Amino acid sequence: MARFSEEQLRKLKDETDIVALIESYGTKLKERGSGGDELIGLCPLHDDKNPSLVVNRKKRVWNCLGACQCGGDVFQWVMKADDVGFRHAVELLSNGATGSSGGTKFTTQRRLECPLDSSLSDGQLLQQISHYYQSRLEVNIDAQEYLTRRGIGLAEAITTFGIGCCDRSLGLRIPNSAVKAGKELRNRLIELGVLRSTGHEQFRAAV
Repeated sequence: MARFSEEQLRKLKDETDIVALIESYGTKLKERGSGGDELIGLCPLHDDKNPSLVVNRKKRVWNCLGACQCGGDVFQWVMKADDVGFRHAVELLSNGATGSSGGTKFTTQRRLECPLDSSLSDGQLLQQISHYYQSRLEVNIDAQEYLTRRGIGLAEAITTFGIGCCDRSLGLRIPNSAVKAGKELRNRLIELGVLRSTGHEQFRAAV
């Protein structure tokens, strides 16, 4: 599982404009009262006729007083709006892949770029997967520190032996199985031993 430090999560939360984020899902928020910090608008997560979504810009939180009856921060918004787990929500926010047109939820497609080309042969596809895991090592500080502790800190050694890090993020970038192309690719990766029958990755980072 991809690990995120408290500092990474705090920074991402602080740098995300919660008003702009929520409005990217097809609603318009207006100031509520004279303070300017609290806004209200139609909730795009349900068929809202009377404005029930309250957002506090300063506290960076939201709360739907209507049918949703829930609230939270930017992470909880993406989890609710896109029907994804916490790890996927963090990846979407980190990559700026949030928002939808007309308030339509994307529950059957990944909006993180898929690094795999399904038209390639099995060998070439596995090579792409290897390269993806290598690219994840470049941004995973925990994995780099782990290798250093094991005496494998030289960049030449990492490059020569193609060392990578499976942070369980590849599955977030493969199209959902509800989409034909996603189902076909996932079934193929299961046959190749990259994914389990549950859709989760076989490998995990030892950090």
